[in-house]
Amino acid sequence: MTGASVRTLVVATLLQGAFATVLVARGAVSFAPLTPPAAFGVVAGAATGYGLYRLLAQRGARPRQHVSSGAILTLAFAYLVISVAEEIIWRGYAFGMLAPLRGPLVAVVATTLGFALAHGVHQGFVGVRFHLLTGLAFALTLLATRSLAAAAAAHATYNLTVFLRTVSIRKKASYDRLVVG
Repeated sequence: MTGASVRTLVVATLLQGAFATVLVARGAVSFAPLTPPAAFGVVAGAATGYGLYRLLAQRGARPRQHVSSGAILTLAFAYLVISVAEEIIWRGYAFGMLAPLRGPLVAVVATTLGFALAHGVHQGFVGVRFHLLTGLAFALTLLATRSLAAAAAAHATYNLTVFLRTVSIRKKASYDRLVVG
């Protein structure tokens, strides 16, 4: 993992995490209580994230790169935070604002496009292509479960699986930044 990609991840995590925190703190986005049906939605979301990894990222996975255990924990935490923050922003806030005004189909299309294009800024066309698929899967998870927590679980599971499948403890760090989002 290069210094520039670590800086990008840290800045993106801090900015999106702060924005998501403000949205939740101001009541613009909220998570429903974790009832048994909602817990099932979260498990279904996690299964969706892992299935998405198997379909998209596993085929092109790079050989494992070696990192310190501290780096693995730090980066895994960053991916967890950024996954939840992105779901709060795209599926919680943007989708939540658009769906009542334009309907769920327009909200799915608009938030999926926005999500993909935002990743294209630092990942290029390949990033946009991957994130059109992952963003659509996360939006459909939200629709199917009616749970932002389920969409966040899908996103976090996908990102963490991609990351953890491309690293092992020790030596120098690297991961596939094109498929994590």
